[in-house]
Amino acid sequence: MPTAPSTILANTHLLKELKLIRAIPSNSQLYCESVSSCAFCPHCGEESRSIYDHRTVRYKDIPLGPERPPTTLILRKKRFFCRPCGKVFSETVSGFLPRQRSSERFKSLIRWACERFSNLSQVSKDYKVCNSSRFHALNFGSLMP
Repeated sequence: MPTAPSTILANTHLLKELKLIRAIPSNSQLYCESVSSCAFCPHCGEESRSIYDHRTVRYKDIPLGPERPPTTLILRKKRFFCRPCGKVFSETVSGFLPRQRSSERFKSLIRWACERFSNLSQVSKDYKVCNSSRFHALNFGSLMP
């Protein structure tokens, strides 16, 4: 039985805790959401299953293939309400640091390209990152938010 292209894409490109909702390969966009039904409160450490609302966040991720622009992951994140402490917090998704707009995989790709390419301006052009983001990825291990 043949496998659907969206299933192949989800299995090869997405992190395990994300579910593909819609893919637009021509624009290198993947719409996805997390599969977790609960999260631990960063303030008090209690488990919460009470969903407060959702937020949509855009992340740059590794390209879908060679000679392709970076993929845009449009992630629908859950915000939870913690009943014991009364705080609202966003779920954490592995591979994405808080307040960052690019995945850890993309940052690793930029670091790899900066170390291997002789022309750093070409890295910025090929991967569509600004010079300061390239500088931070190479020197500090993270991109600017």
